[in-house]
Amino acid sequence: MGPGCRRDTLDDHFGDWNWKKVVNLGASLLRKIKEAALEKAAFHVAFEELDGALTEENRIAWKAEVEMWEDNPNDVRVPNPFEAKTVAITQAGARLKLAQLEARDLEKGVDVSLHPEVSPSVFVGLGLDLEEEQRRVLRQPTAPEEHFSLQG
Repeated sequence: MGPGCRRDTLDDHFGDWNWKKVVNLGASLLRKIKEAALEKAAFHVAFEELDGALTEENRIAWKAEVEMWEDNPNDVRVPNPFEAKTVAITQAGARLKLAQLEARDLEKGVDVSLHPEVSPSVFVGLGLDLEEEQRRVLRQPTAPEEHFSLQG
């Protein structure tokens, strides 16, 4: 096949594909409109639930932040109101905070330990370790030959 024939063949295939897209455009748009209508209803319910939980002061402050951000899209000094402002806590941070709270309670004379050798913070830490170990085991792929049966 020469270069001219190759180009003609590719043009025919691309032209056919584009023609099919144009012919099916109506059905495709109708399907997408129906899906969007269903999603709109679900999002509307979620929005009404969120909006009902906000106070008028929070709503006004949020609207002001969004409008300021939209009016200054290239100004990095204006914070993006859609970015999360919370800092993710690490497992080590959680353990530290629990130990600090426990130490403060012990200074006040409050001891809520269920066992004399295991403090509440250690107990929670062991629970976090157990959850991490369970996640690790679930992520590991297992080969069929690794499974065994206790049936004799």
